[in-house]
Amino acid sequence: MLDSAWHSEAVRGRGIEQRAKHSMDLSVTVHQGLIARLDGPLHFRFYGQPAMAVFLAIRDGIRDSCESKPPYLWSILTDKCRGKLVYSGLKSIGKVMIFAAALDLIYQLSEFRAAHMVGLMYAALILAVIPYLLTRGPTNLLRSWILRYINRSSTAKVQLSSENARENKTGAAG
Repeated sequence: MLDSAWHSEAVRGRGIEQRAKHSMDLSVTVHQGLIARLDGPLHFRFYGQPAMAVFLAIRDGIRDSCESKPPYLWSILTDKCRGKLVYSGLKSIGKVMIFAAALDLIYQLSEFRAAHMVGLMYAALILAVIPYLLTRGPTNLLRSWILRYINRSSTAKVQLSSENARENKTGAAG
């Protein structure tokens, strides 16, 4: 009885090690597959998909700034109603993600004659989601800072011109 319990624990432990090794192998394979995709057919998507994601993130970041919303990624991490924020981001980036997945699927079928879903999702995440998340918030902040600077300098110019006008009136009267 004791031997069988020890044996089953040893087998389970070996299973965990094998699963961890398989997970590491899969991770290495996915990374190597992504790097191998830099050359060959459909390599243009490594430039086009992040560019589209960045374009959409800039558009949404400017919209967030106009609506006086906090930076996107920070809001997702700290806001209690993050579901609405994630939905708005997915609605915006969803088309690019689908396009990234479709192009990667075409690539996989042409190169490997099989579809590997983990690699497909990884490529869509790397090429679309991460650039979007890293661009939307800073765009919001940058636009807010620029507008604050412009408003401050235009306010200073208005104050300066009104002071000059007062001086000219008092100088002309005296």
